Amino acid sequence: MKRLLTFLCCLFLFSNAVEAQDKLGGLSGTELAAASQISEHISTSEWLGPLAPIALSPFFGITCLSGLALFGGDWIPGGNALLENSVVKNSAVFWTFLVLSILTSLPRFSKLSKPFAQAIDQLETYAGIITLLVIKFWATGDTSDPIGDALVLQAGVISITADGLLAFAAMVNILVVNSVKFFFEFLIWITPVPFLDACFEVANKSLCAVLMVIYAYSPAIATGNNLIILLISLFIMRWAHRRVIFYRTMCLDPLLAKCLKGYGTPHRAELTVFPSQNFGAFPEKSRLLFRKNADGSWSVCMPRFGRPALRVNYTQAEIRPLLKRGWLTNSLRLNFPQANTQSESSQSEVVLIFSHRHAARWTELCECLGANSVEAPLVEVFDRKVEFNQ
Repeated sequence: MKRLLTFLCCLFLFSNAVEAQDKLGGLSGTELAAASQISEHISTSEWLGPLAPIALSPFFGITCLSGLALFGGDWIPGGNALLENSVVKNSAVFWTFLVLSILTSLPRFSKLSKPFAQAIDQLETYAGIITLLVIKFWATGDTSDPIGDALVLQAGVISITADGLLAFAAMVNILVVNSVKFFFEFLIWITPVPFLDACFEVANKSLCAVLMVIYAYSPAIATGNNLIILLISLFIMRWAHRRVIFYRTMCLDPLLAKCLKGYGTPHRAELTVFPSQNFGAFPEKSRLLFRKNADGSWSVCMPRFGRPALRVNYTQAEIRPLLKRGWLTNSLRLNFPQANTQSESSQSEVVLIFSHRHAARWTELCECLGANSVEAPLVEVFDRKVEFNQ
């Protein structure tokens, strides 16, 4: 449902953007044709250079890009076709995205209002991508140039032009960098330090502005910076993505259980859990499903996109599941009585963390999973950090 709503929102934004092309800025047909003809010569560095600041803050990045095109004056070196001749050089674009930047930035300065900004962060990202695609394909709208339409990849009935390949690269670039930025933003939000959210937002906007100024002076250097940021983001993306899901589940599940009737009721003999450390083939903080099978055994399953789910089955003689309450999180402890403690690869106990989604149905949850329950000692209740990092 979430992906469907996101797709519908993107489709709505795209249709409005395309419909507004003829109205934006009041440009005549002759001016548009001239701009399109010149913009066909936008180089790769001029297109890829501003992707990093736009990924860090989509609305503010496009505002800076439009501001440079409008008010850069003589202090910006010439020859940048994206700044000199594209649709971003328009006052309507600048003021529209400036207002959007303010509206989406103000909620990020407070921990109370930041969840609202986090909720629309993904929509802002997709809106920024759509805006870039409109700029790109409007700038290359004249298809009379055979070089611009040269096929760079063809497989069966699918063919990709150079413009299409660059557009796809821009989408991947923005999504990857923005996902990593979202993780650190979410991590700062759950850190109980006042004004830390405001400091991070100011630092993010400042970095975005600095990167855009570098782009104005040298698109080649900006492209190099963008590639470095992209490589770093790709390196930590899976690690960050797992923790975003983990922290989001721990924080939102209790709220949803109170707001949505039936969400906290265990309808099936399964539980969403996260290993506190590497567990066999399962990475730390990966989202797993712990299930009670019909034959009385248990299984730990990790769904994988485009591949069969990774599943490990355990009999009653192999593990002894134990549910343990906590203050911030709960834990499912799998004891392996037959584990060889002399082997470095074996584990006598595995701790799987889960949220307070079923806190009001604790007894029912234990019965569904066929697990025993134990209350945490009083001394452990005050060790908050252990629950997230045990």
